[in-house]
Order: sequence, then structure tokens, then C-alpha cells
Amino acid sequence: MFASIFVWLISNFTDDLNDLYETSVRDGLTTLYNSRKLEEDLRKISDNNSSYSILILDVDNFKKLNDTYGHTIGDKALEEIGVIFNKLKNELFDYYRYGGEEFVAIVFDCTGEKTLKLADDIHSSLKEMPLVSHEGNDIPVTVSIGIAHRKPHEDMRVTLRRADEALYRAKREGKNRTVASDDGLNFDYLNFD
Repeated sequence: MFASIFVWLISNFTDDLNDLYETSVRDGLTTLYNSRKLEEDLRKISDNNSSYSILILDVDNFKKLNDTYGHTIGDKALEEIGVIFNKLKNELFDYYRYGGEEFVAIVFDCTGEKTLKLADDIHSSLKEMPLVSHEGNDIPVTVSIGIAHRKPHEDMRVTLRRADEALYRAKREGKNRTVASDDGLNFDYLNFD
């Protein structure tokens, strides 16, 4: 009897620890993983020298969206992006809220083609995103995306930095587009205007 009580206690304790861990690595607003989990996952796959691409996404003109429609609508936009990512999720990639209005996807991809397809799917899905002002008007939301494919033995921070640099190029080149890092993927950028 004592053994079964002990097993029951250990099982519940383990479940509680798993729940606590899961809560600590999830973003409360979007339910996506957070930046802590991103670092954990990048470290694991980098240690295995896995081939992957990083996609960094930033909501265009997010400050203006908040200033014009209020933080409630801004939060709703972030929630809806989380919904879109969860709908697009599969075993080849996972999503993270990197901070503020910035998101990251890790895509297990040897050529970069799946990453480019994912970027295209994100842009297409955002066009259908149901974001409406308090007055009932549709609010368009666009994103800029930067992509970098990990080079063999490249440190995860370098891959992330290259994707971030590509994101800033997308912003400078007019927003609402995807730009790939010049060194690592064999395609340039696609404009999604």
C-alpha cells in the first residue's frame, strides 16, 4: 500500500514539474514557445550539427497599429498570429515569440525551400487574418520576414544574427516581404505586395 501511495505521489510530482516547465517556456498571449525555449532548442539542434533554417518575422508598423487602434487590438493581432502559426505547424518546424511583435520559426530544411514555402504561407494567411477595429473595420496586418540557413558547424547565434540582418533588409526594402540572407540560401527575396 505504501509503495502505491509513493508511486502516486511521484507521478503527481512529475506531472506538476512537467506542467511548471511547460508554463515557463510558453508565451501567455500567443501560446507559442518563448525565447527561453528557442535558445534551448537551437542549442540542442546545433550541438547535433543539424541542418535548419531560421525565419524571423516582425509585424510591420506595429507601434502605429497600437497607437491607432489601442493595445487591445495590438494584442489581438499577436494572438491571431499565434493562431495562424499553430494552424501551419507540423513536424518540420516550430514557432516562438521572440519578443514584442517579433517571432521566430526553426525549420528543419536542407535546401531552404520549405522555409521559403512557409514564409509564403505566412504572408498568405495574414491576408485572411480576422482583425477588426472596434468600429468594425478590417485592419490589414503585414509582416517582414528574414531567413537564414545554417551553415555547417555555424554557431546558432550567427545563424540567428544573419536572419535578423535579412529581416532588417526586408524592412528597409519596403516591408511586407521576405528577404533571405545573402550567404547561406540560394534564393534572394520575394516581394509579397
